[in-house]
Amino acid sequence: MAALATPPVFEKGDVVITQYIDFVWTLPVARPAMHLTRDAQPKAALDRVVDVAFMSDRVYVLRESSLDVFDRSMHLIASREMYWKFDIEAGSNGRLYLAGLPYQGIRDITVLDRDGQEAETLQLPFVYGPIDVAGCILFSDDWQQVNRYDVCQHKALSSIAAPGLLSSAGLPDGGVVVGGRGFLDVYDASGTHLRRRTIGDGHSGIGPIAFADDGRSIWLWQGGDVAKVSLRGGGEFARVDAPEAYLLAVADEQRPGSAAALASLEAVPTLSIPSLAALAFLLVTFAVLALRAR
Repeated sequence: MAALATPPVFEKGDVVITQYIDFVWTLPVARPAMHLTRDAQPKAALDRVVDVAFMSDRVYVLRESSLDVFDRSMHLIASREMYWKFDIEAGSNGRLYLAGLPYQGIRDITVLDRDGQEAETLQLPFVYGPIDVAGCILFSDDWQQVNRYDVCQHKALSSIAAPGLLSSAGLPDGGVVVGGRGFLDVYDASGTHLRRRTIGDGHSGIGPIAFADDGRSIWLWQGGDVAKVSLRGGGEFARVDAPEAYLLAVADEQRPGSAAALASLEAVPTLSIPSLAALAFLLVTFAVLALRAR
């Protein structure tokens, strides 16, 4: 079993950036992963990682041929052989979802319990793109639409068409956040477009997306950097150089409960200096008129 180069302690809000992975005879060839604090300060790197997921007090590290289960201090709890998987997501239902490679239009999703023991296998017609899990909904985009599957009721849901889609992150109510070329779009569970926010330079493509631990900001890859962006005004809290990013994982991420809640996170309105001057003039005028009326 491969070991971590320097065992780090994962804390609330820490971010793991998985680099692009190669495949040799359908086996993913892992690379080192970046490990940042919630404020984008670098921590010890993880060695040869395909993907990472967090669930309560546990850290799941998916490698080329194994799935290792650690506590937050990176003490090994369990390990099992695991081949031909390139994405792992933790659901709020206490289960792990691992995406395999597609075969004849079907992709196997292996479902594990929190101890890493196999619970069931799902066979879904979602051939392309990473998976994401929010609430009972499993999401997978194919660069044209976001496909959805209810893992609690075991039924397919309608897809959400999203023009310009490059990446996505699901919401517990079935809505989705979509990253495109310089923008983030929000769609509700019915596929209705609720809002668009310009990000960064307004034209560079947005790669993987992950919600931060505060419910008010989001991590995303754009133009060779990983940035932490406010969900209110779109301003940036942090940006760090990351030439490659395949997947992002955040410890204790907090997703808005619904697309409507996310869309309502508007920027706090501000007044320009001319507007403030005009308001002051009106207040003085009203005060003078009030005094004359006495």
